[in-house]
Amino acid sequence: MSKTIKLKDIEHFDLRGKNKIKDWIEEDGTNSRVEEVVLKKWKLEEILEKYSPPNPAFNPRISDYDLPRAGFEDVGSIDLRILFGDYSAKDQNHGFFKGGTWTSIPLNLMYAAHAKGYRSLWQIKDKIEACLNKVDYKNRELIIYRTQGVANHGFSWDSIEIFSEKRVPVGN
Repeated sequence: MSKTIKLKDIEHFDLRGKNKIKDWIEEDGTNSRVEEVVLKKWKLEEILEKYSPPNPAFNPRISDYDLPRAGFEDVGSIDLRILFGDYSAKDQNHGFFKGGTWTSIPLNLMYAAHAKGYRSLWQIKDKIEACLNKVDYKNRELIIYRTQGVANHGFSWDSIEIFSEKRVPVGN
């Protein structure tokens, strides 16, 4: 059984999580945010198909929606740049915030990796499945989406984000 979550119904906050922010409205008056995510049991092929070209990655501004405050637990993130071989985990210096990392590789190489474009997840199917198996994706309902972006100061990301519904303990 799946459950569709309409993101426009979820409040979203600044990076510190303290100040509520309004919906992002484009200059033409439209809201370009992704409209919904789905909580369900996923099949690997569904993920690979949904988040590979020509289908677009989620708009990076999805992170403004506060899924944890809406009752979802952050289960993890898969850094696709590592799986694609753009750099290794040992190259990471520190994370600026979840979903993006600064690395010790030169800035021009960061852009070169991103310039490879929006790459098909089918190329790294086995690696993605190994990561998803760690969160037991076949046996639980999850929100899974891909997000990517690059900023002019060297911060970039291409990742799969994973959330589950929080379980409230009974009798407490």
